[in-house]
Amino acid sequence: MAQMGVMDASLCPPFHGRSVDKGTRRRPRWVLLDKLAYFAGADVRNATTATSKTREGHEIQVTLCTAAQPPLVSYVCVHSPTLNPKTNDFAMEPQIIAAHDDLLLIRLILGRGNRFTVSLADYFVYQASIADDIPPSLTRITHPGPMITFTNHEVSILHYIPEPQDINEPLISNKQRYIVTALSVNRFRPPGEYELHLYHSHTQQWTAAHFDLGATVPPLLGLSYFHHRTTNVINLTHQSPGLMAFVDLWQGLLLINVLDKVQPAAPRYIPLPPPLKQGKVISGRVDPTDVRDIAVDAKGHINFVELEVDAIQHESDRTGYISQGWTVAKWSCSNTESDDCCWHMDCKLNASDISHLMPPELPNYCHPTPTLERLHIGHPLLSLDNNGDVVYFMAKVDHRDYKAWVIPFDMRKRLIHEPAVFEGAPRTLGIGSTFIQTTISNYPQPAPG
Repeated sequence: MAQMGVMDASLCPPFHGRSVDKGTRRRPRWVLLDKLAYFAGADVRNATTATSKTREGHEIQVTLCTAAQPPLVSYVCVHSPTLNPKTNDFAMEPQIIAAHDDLLLIRLILGRGNRFTVSLADYFVYQASIADDIPPSLTRITHPGPMITFTNHEVSILHYIPEPQDINEPLISNKQRYIVTALSVNRFRPPGEYELHLYHSHTQQWTAAHFDLGATVPPLLGLSYFHHRTTNVINLTHQSPGLMAFVDLWQGLLLINVLDKVQPAAPRYIPLPPPLKQGKVISGRVDPTDVRDIAVDAKGHINFVELEVDAIQHESDRTGYISQGWTVAKWSCSNTESDDCCWHMDCKLNASDISHLMPPELPNYCHPTPTLERLHIGHPLLSLDNNGDVVYFMAKVDHRDYKAWVIPFDMRKRLIHEPAVFEGAPRTLGIGSTFIQTTISNYPQPAPG
């Protein structure tokens, strides 16, 4: 696996989503965005294209193709005039590892065989145009160093406007600033101790804050200490500037204000709702994003969704399973300051409730469509619209297939919206976290050259 380079499917980007120039149709307020970039020649350039250089001096161009309304999945294209993705120049596809407002955080590693060598990674911040006279930009940020390691799930980026008294700080005077954050276990300390790593755009430096959560947060059930593995990060700055929630989708949320001047205050912990299946054993070996998601909608409410699949192992195929149905539930939380449980179950849906609404044919599929109960679904993603009632699922006839669809379910109205082919399916292994939500599509694009 470590020797894998770029997949052949990554050399053929989809055609949808490219018309993002000013004057085209209305921009989507938010989009689904593939986490793996595609490679494309300079002919894909548009008004969103921005350029930077790797640490070795290779030019990198990043272009957004984000004009497609969900359930179509938008994507990013990368091009370099001096690097060839068909040879050994790239370790793998560049990855979008965080997004907020007009920002994307992109990780790129060069050299086939260096896939897991994070010390060789370059981190770029793409910033979309925020006005007609301000073009998009791509900036390579300072590497955190060999002793600071974090996974893609643990990192986030936050766009903010500093307080007036802070604007005269050195190096960068632009009022628009961002901070990159990552909350990870301190591997050199006892259980329950964590490090919050922070990169500040105005100083171009990394700093760290230490938290002994074992001393401030009660231990989890079945453990003698508090354990948290960040799988998602959501932005709660509408409640308080700088407030972020570092989420363990199996357990709960740690609320930290990353803009605190000296040392961020001790995190506040909010447990997630109990699992749909009572007595279910939560396994840290399973990626929770396969069946859970959390997001903030346009009204500022935190929404949480859980999928519970009823499946049996295939009799003659140990790697396969037969889906017999599923249940999905959505909760919301509008007040994280309450000492009481803030979660309210908004809706709960069984596959059998809406199976009769399943379209008779799936797009670009020439075989009979399985019943909704038998279709393999997972990777739920919540809409960023009002109330977040629509949930987008990846669906396959068999989870090992390289053909997939994105199917939107309106949880409250109990409706199935029109599915869309997921063009990135040939790059998937099973059904897992493959695309994210982002509002970067909502920013104006400057007129072309």
